[in-house]
Amino acid sequence: MGIDERMRELEMRQSHNRG
Repeated sequence: MGIDERMRELEMRQSHNRG
């Protein structure tokens, strides 16, 4: 129920962290 959303947020956060 929102796993895809959570996975997408995690990927986006990691991508942002790499900057």
